[in-house]
Amino acid sequence: MLTAIFKFHCRKIRRSKNFHALRKFHPQRLRSDVPVGTSLSGGLDSSSIVFLINKLKNKSQVQSTFSARFKNFDKDEGQHIENALKVIRADSHMVWWTRMIFVNDLTNIFQHQEQPFVSASIVAQWKVMECAKNNKIKVLLDGQVPMKR
Repeated sequence: MLTAIFKFHCRKIRRSKNFHALRKFHPQRLRSDVPVGTSLSGGLDSSSIVFLINKLKNKSQVQSTFSARFKNFDKDEGQHIENALKVIRADSHMVWWTRMIFVNDLTNIFQHQEQPFVSASIVAQWKVMECAKNNKIKVLLDGQVPMKR
């Protein structure tokens, strides 16, 4: 069952207009003077970017991925993250959400955000970025796009 779902997910990525537009992306654009990683949520956008980078990068390079995970939460996309990681060669990093993360970092996040926010997803994103920084990754590519209205 899981394999069928993942194959369906991969077909959706390959058929996506965005993926075909991204395929025009030249491998030289992956060159950087600082380490680059990817945010991998398990969704269609971030998975497309991770798969594309895997295809374009030098064979000797290992892609670093960073993901937020939520234990015992029905919307955790960990299954999709794990399936993507089975296909590519990556150094994956998972940030597991806990209540203490929220309590310990909230004041600091408020200070840096400088404006109210309505979702705790900001906190998860903060921890993903912190994990990347702790692993000496300076730039994260991700697939976050605004929702069309």
